[in-house]
Amino acid sequence: MPVSGDSLFTDSPSVILEVLSPTTRRIDEVQKFRDYITVPSLVTYLLAETDSPFLTLHRRDGAGFRRETLSGRDAVLELPEAGISMPLAELYRDVR
Repeated sequence: MPVSGDSLFTDSPSVILEVLSPTTRRIDEVQKFRDYITVPSLVTYLLAETDSPFLTLHRRDGAGFRRETLSGRDAVLELPEAGISMPLAELYRDVR
């Protein structure tokens, strides 16, 4: 469910997106992942590359999380928990 109003923060997120950068990559991939998977409401944790259409998703699957990847402009990001279906071409439209 999208966050209402202008708020970008919620105590019970269903989706968290981190945009990777060289200086924070390791923190996002390891430390934050360990912290985020303890959030009971979290369904999907996404890691987005900045220089190419590539996403790593960690989706809650029963008692754990399963990893999947999406790559290329033709791939479609499906986040039913947030009511989102978006081609990576749209998400990365300004990335050459």
